Amino acid sequence: MTMAAPGGVHKLEMNIDGHGERIRWLPAISPGPADLDGRVTHHAMMAWGGQNSKEDKFLVITDLEVVSRGQTVLRVDEEMVKAFPHEGKMTDLHICEQGGGVVNVLFGTTEGTLHLLRLLLPRTPGALPKDVRVLKPPGLGQLPELDAGASEDLAVWLRPHRGAVAAVDMQQDTKKILTAGADGSLFVLEMEKVAAAVSSANAANAMDADDDDGTAMDTMDTGEQHRGRPNNASGSGAVPQELRPYKAGTGCIGYTCARWVDRNRFVTSQSLGGLEMWDVRCPPEPVMRSKEWGAVGLGSAERGSHRAICSLQVHFARPDVCASGGLAGSVALWDLRAASKPMSLTQPDIAAGPVWEVHFDTRESAQSSSGQQAPLPSVLYCTEDGGLFHVSAAEGPGARGPQVLTQLPVAINSFDIGGPFGTDVAAVTDRQTLMFMQTA
Repeated sequence: MTMAAPGGVHKLEMNIDGHGERIRWLPAISPGPADLDGRVTHHAMMAWGGQNSKEDKFLVITDLEVVSRGQTVLRVDEEMVKAFPHEGKMTDLHICEQGGGVVNVLFGTTEGTLHLLRLLLPRTPGALPKDVRVLKPPGLGQLPELDAGASEDLAVWLRPHRGAVAAVDMQQDTKKILTAGADGSLFVLEMEKVAAAVSSANAANAMDADDDDGTAMDTMDTGEQHRGRPNNASGSGAVPQELRPYKAGTGCIGYTCARWVDRNRFVTSQSLGGLEMWDVRCPPEPVMRSKEWGAVGLGSAERGSHRAICSLQVHFARPDVCASGGLAGSVALWDLRAASKPMSLTQPDIAAGPVWEVHFDTRESAQSSSGQQAPLPSVLYCTEDGGLFHVSAAEGPGARGPQVLTQLPVAINSFDIGGPFGTDVAAVTDRQTLMFMQTA
């Protein structure tokens, strides 16, 4: 179903079986040349996670064939490329380019597991989704090609947490993986060391399985299930030192979000609210935390559990700026260089429900035309009551209020900005729909 969006931009809602939890654009494949009528065909792929009507969980690779003339979208067709079944509900999804066309697709689940899918995207202009290859994950066996007719489980890569994985993020330069759990633990992992540990554990499990019933495990856990056993016990699941938590959790207070700031620092939010800054070069204690950072500080509605942060993003070009979305419908900007109170972009709105995702507006430059640093960036965010909004920080709090980009009768669970023109929105909802919207 196609409909007009605010400002006359293109908007499309596509039916899916079940509902989506997280969605991310994959890096764009360059389109081929325009035809004689000036039409260009883009193959814009995305990865999203959800569950179908039978409550089976999948990671889905979807292709949007977007036909355009200039910046005007003429037609959008959707096709599922591949669905990978997995255990546990997806809680966070991250895409990181490795270089040379290799893309890491990482996601965590409610089962405390971390999954890794590695794709090799073609760099030839006009390439098709069938040209995408699935690479061998470090430490695991070969996965099948992108064939929609087959359906193979996506094996667990690692089981770092005893509870749900609240957040997963990969640092673009170092490729270190950050995970935060509802159990209150934090992990900072190097892919090569994880791969070596997974391979070693799988080999040990295979040997034990040969001695038992011939069944080999395809995953490695952090050894929490085997506490009390000696570290050298065969097949005990004991963890090498490099895979132990950066910070062990007590299980009393968990994390809700975690994002890398730069090569060494990352920021987290706890279930009680507020932010904490960490530096992997220092002992596992926050390097910045204050009374002001201990609460979102956006009014009376933020008291108690309402001050919890549901979503977090660090600016792609200004790592000193962070945006957060609250449980009570509030959006704020934080200065990560100082423990100051956040700047309110929206007032708390309990009726709107939680802000499930925040993204900085990629249409804005990090610098002004005069070469000076641009004003505070604008933010896009989605809410439980089905709203997708744009709010400008440059105008000051409450100047005009949020601009409604679209309003659906059901929750928007996740969205991302990217796609064929770099500023398009892809979103998943609770209404068995996947949405594409041109915002430029």
